[in-house]
Amino acid sequence: MIKSIDFTRTEQLNFLEKVKDNSKLSWEKISNESGVTRSLLFAYKNRTYRMSLKNFIKLCKFAGIDQNSYNLKFYQSAKLQIKTPRLTAYLAEFLGVLAGDGHMNAVTHEVSITGHKENDSKYINETVYGFFETLFGLTPKIRIQNNAIRCWVYSKRLTSFISDTFGVPIGKKKNKIRIPDSIIKDKKLFMPYIRGLFDTDGSVYTHHGKDVMLEISSASPDFRGDIAKCLTNMGFHPSNGVKNVRLYRQNEVHDFFKIIRPKNNKHLRRFELLKNQAAVVQTG
Repeated sequence: MIKSIDFTRTEQLNFLEKVKDNSKLSWEKISNESGVTRSLLFAYKNRTYRMSLKNFIKLCKFAGIDQNSYNLKFYQSAKLQIKTPRLTAYLAEFLGVLAGDGHMNAVTHEVSITGHKENDSKYINETVYGFFETLFGLTPKIRIQNNAIRCWVYSKRLTSFISDTFGVPIGKKKNKIRIPDSIIKDKKLFMPYIRGLFDTDGSVYTHHGKDVMLEISSASPDFRGDIAKCLTNMGFHPSNGVKNVRLYRQNEVHDFFKIIRPKNNKHLRRFELLKNQAAVVQTG
C-alpha cells in the first residue's frame, strides 16, 4: 500500500517551493533529475493528489532537504466504495457525456465533466451531478473557474471500471475514443449515448441563412465513423466531415430532437430560436 503524507495544502506547497528554491531549477528539470513525474509535481502543487512518502524522500534527497526535520503524519484513507452498475440506457448516456466533454486522469484518478459556466450550468448541476450520484453512489464536487464549470470525483475504482469495462481511454482521448461495441449493437443504448454526446459536444447552427443544421464534433476519425454509423442505424443521413458529423436534412434535424430528446437546455433554446427564425424567413 502506498503511504501518503498528511500535509495540509499549505504545508505541501511550502515543501515544493523549498525544493524549487534549493534546486534553482524549472519544474521540468526537477522532474527529470528527481525521478518524480512533472504531472505528479503539479498534482501535488494543486493538492489534487497527496504526496507519497516515496516521492517525498526522492525530492528531499534531490534538493538536499533533511527529511527528519519534518514531523510526518500519514494519511489513512478508507477505500471509497462505488456501485458498478450494469449497462443500461442511463449508463450509456453518461458514457456519451464522458466521451464528449469528459476526462479521466491517470495520475489523480479524476473523472470530470466540464462545460461553460453559464450555458451549461443547469445541465452540469443537475444532469451530470445526477449521473455520478445515481449510477455510482458518489457525491461529486462542482467548481466554477474562469469561464468553465467542472463536476468531478476522484476514484481509482471508477476510472478502472469505466476503462476496463467499456474501453474508455484514460488521459487523452484523441484517436483512442470509440463507441463500445455493446452500445453500437443495441439501439436502446446508442440512442441515449448519442444524447449524452450531443448534449456535451453538439451544436446547432443555421445553414445557408435559413435552414437549421446540427453537428457533433470530434477530432478522432474512427469515433466520427462510429457516430455516423449510429445515426445511420436510426434512419438518418449524416455527413461525416473532417472534424464533425452533421445532419442537414430539415426533417431529420427536427426528428433528431424528437427521437434523441437532448437534455441540455442550451441546445433546446438554440433549436427553438433557429427553427422560428427559419420559419419567418420561409414565409417572408
